[in-house]
Amino acid sequence: MVEDNQDHLDLCKEFLSSDDFFLDAAKDGREAMSKVHSMKYDIIVLDYRLPDVTGADLLRQIRAFDKTTPIIFVTAMDDPDISFQVMQYGASDYIPKTFQYYERLRERILENLGRAKPEE
Repeated sequence: MVEDNQDHLDLCKEFLSSDDFFLDAAKDGREAMSKVHSMKYDIIVLDYRLPDVTGADLLRQIRAFDKTTPIIFVTAMDDPDISFQVMQYGASDYIPKTFQYYERLRERILENLGRAKPEE
């Protein structure tokens, strides 16, 4: 997960721990690029606002060498222009950080990994 807000990272780790996810974190674009060049991830969760680069620009950098890893783009700005832009750049999914964000993030991660749980 590429996210510069430690509180948000901690909440995500707590919320996703019930599914036995391992959450590796990068706090900026530079750290994220170093990690994705040295490790293969099952999925990447990428925030829009980062201290050194926009998430959209980082998405383009990642897609330049990794066309297959699912990337879920998240942002506090529910902006249709950003949504359209990042989907054009190769995001697998787009989730605004609004009501029930953590539940939707968990569902989308499972869907993108092909592990969607059956409806009850």
